[in-house]
Amino acid sequence: MLKSFFRDSALYAIANLFTRGISFILLPLYTAVLSPADFGMIDFITVVGSLVAVTTALEVTQGLHRYVPEHLGTEEPKLYASTALWFTISCYSLLLILFNVFADNISVMMFDTADKSLLVKIASISYLVNAIFYLIQSQLRCELKTKENVACVTLSALCISLFTAIALLVLSAGVEGAILAIISGNVVGIALAFYFCRASIGFVFSSRHLKTMLKFSIPLIPSSIGVITAMYIDRISIKEMLSLQELGIYGVASRVAFITSLLIVGFQQALTPLIYSRYKNPETPKHVARLFQIFIAAALVFFLVISFFRHEIIGIIATETFARAADLIPFLCAAVIFSTLYIFFPGLGIEGKTKTISIISLATAAVNLVLNYLLIPQFGLVGSSFANCFSAALGFLCYVYFSQRYYYIPIFHNPLSRSN
Repeated sequence: MLKSFFRDSALYAIANLFTRGISFILLPLYTAVLSPADFGMIDFITVVGSLVAVTTALEVTQGLHRYVPEHLGTEEPKLYASTALWFTISCYSLLLILFNVFADNISVMMFDTADKSLLVKIASISYLVNAIFYLIQSQLRCELKTKENVACVTLSALCISLFTAIALLVLSAGVEGAILAIISGNVVGIALAFYFCRASIGFVFSSRHLKTMLKFSIPLIPSSIGVITAMYIDRISIKEMLSLQELGIYGVASRVAFITSLLIVGFQQALTPLIYSRYKNPETPKHVARLFQIFIAAALVFFLVISFFRHEIIGIIATETFARAADLIPFLCAAVIFSTLYIFFPGLGIEGKTKTISIISLATAAVNLVLNYLLIPQFGLVGSSFANCFSAALGFLCYVYFSQRYYYIPIFHNPLSRSN
């Protein structure tokens, strides 16, 4: 298991280092061309998109992750993948229609003005394209096609970078152009992903397989909403209690902190399919514990480096208008780490304790909301950053406590020098 994990994790980490690195390099372009308020609009579109992603298609991709790995080598993965794809396209097509019909009203809700109705329509297209790309990537991960998945992500990131530079520097297309660049890059990624999945996705639909996936995924929707709300309640609170300009500054800090996820994404994308396919092996808990210990050590070093050089990083990537973002980075880096450590404690997922997961996620979101409400008036963006960090840590501890009851990971009893 460890050899497979480290091989796949390394590939995912390299791909994410490349893609996130390009996104990070593009930050100076964003901050030079766009105002903090413009950047705040892009950030808020991302927030809405995250909530749309976990509700529109009823989290059917979660069902895909659950059932495809254990049926590899049969015809079942094709039935699961094809059914999930067409169900997702149908759901998002309906959403696209609603966003276009009520664009003015949605613009007022999102941006406090009806003048951004075109941006709302473009955003709805991006939600559809992102959903399709994510689902096909998920199928590649489930089939353990790591190299193919990395190729798709890398090509998409390159295209997004090129199209963004053209949209902002050549066409001066503003926020609308930036979102269209993301759509175009993801369409290229989808084309390549479809090619790699051509044997496992077709024009078939199985209501039985859809019911199986939805039976697993629907109870996870409150949990996913809780997770997304816990992640983004700070942005929603800042937008409502402060302004889009303040949200733009916070968004720059979040993107710097998101560098921390470079460590996590490689682990997450490689580890989850391996756990679900090998969790019955008695050696698996010890392997997972070992990986957790390695990750904690690496994450601590990463956190200290980014926190120490945060002012220099902001000075390089952004104009003076965004300088206050440096004060937020340590809290947000820690929050990113805490919010994703749950992958090393799979007990609740393995046992299907979706209600417990939902309660933990919603409770975490509630704590984050209350702390934002209390701290933003007193401490502004720093108060929101602290609220995000504290609630993420609390949610992680609760998840560990309950998960260990069902699938114990011996994190304090597994010497790193042992077990292969």
